[in-house]
Amino acid sequence: MKTIDLRKPRFEELKIGDRVITSKGFTFLKTKSGFLDQKTKLEWRQPEKRKYNHDDATKKYSSSKKRLPTKGEFEIGEEHGIREVLDLSNRWFWSSSGNPNDPAVAYFFNGVNGGIFSGDRSNGNGSVVCVGGR
Repeated sequence: MKTIDLRKPRFEELKIGDRVITSKGFTFLKTKSGFLDQKTKLEWRQPEKRKYNHDDATKKYSSSKKRLPTKGEFEIGEEHGIREVLDLSNRWFWSSSGNPNDPAVAYFFNGVNGGIFSGDRSNGNGSVVCVGGR
């Protein structure tokens, strides 16, 4: 097992069980389907290719093994450097968290800048990255 420092990424060399350290100092373990955050024990899966509206995404991905991250989990993932280990660029991703002040709105994670925003649940251009574990 080797450790790879993501300050000098060489993703083509990663194998299951390898550890990567983000520029923010957090360690992720390469798994078959993504990366396990060693601090939170949350496994971040590779992003899905298909686009979804919020309702379809939450219906399809609602098991404990594969579900949408919460707004808070996206915030922690960003603090830990998840955008360094998964290709989340040029897309935005639905969270499982709805806006408590407006039932037509849900939160999403911007893969370009790591920000959390809210948008209309009916928008069918949302991407999906799933988590599991804990």
